[in-house]
Amino acid sequence: MHEVSVMESVSEIAIARAREVGAPHIHQLQLEVGEFSGVVVDALEFAFDVVVAGTMLEDAGLEYHLSSRLGENCCDRPHGIRSEAAAMPSTNGCDCRRFGNG
Repeated sequence: MHEVSVMESVSEIAIARAREVGAPHIHQLQLEVGEFSGVVVDALEFAFDVVVAGTMLEDAGLEYHLSSRLGENCCDRPHGIRSEAAAMPSTNGCDCRRFGNG
């Protein structure tokens, strides 16, 4: 169940950032989960409850949404795995296919 390790890493990052800015606790954790990441949403929710117990995230809400975006955009257009832009030829020096989109 890699959801636990994912949530451990996410919570460590969130807590470190909160401490950097002097936040006493975190109210909401928002995640973008890759559609093909292999993350099981129910397992992610369970992992969240287990991992955040006793931390500044303990009373935080977990909000997430599935995304099919690929890495960095090469032309400032969103590139979904199934998007029509993925099949577009190179324009303005952009070759969207270099991200596995074409």
